[in-house]
Amino acid sequence: TPQKFSLDAALDNADAAPPALLPLAVRRQRYDDYMAEAKRWVARLKDAPLESSATLADELGDLQFFPVPGTASRRH
Repeated sequence: TPQKFSLDAALDNADAAPPALLPLAVRRQRYDDYMAEAKRWVARLKDAPLESSATLADELGDLQFFPVPGTASRRH
């Protein structure tokens, strides 16, 4: 029989199996790997030239509430 797809069905099955947790050593290693990757990105980007900000055209500009790199406005 096909499984029901609903919030009630998900809640009914929530206790069926406990969530699989990664061992602490694996979680620590992944955290260290993610932090190392973030540091590599910081090193790559810290000396990159800053692009001037742009305002999106027409109605999009009215909705804009964050800075957009200058090249991004050309795609809209």
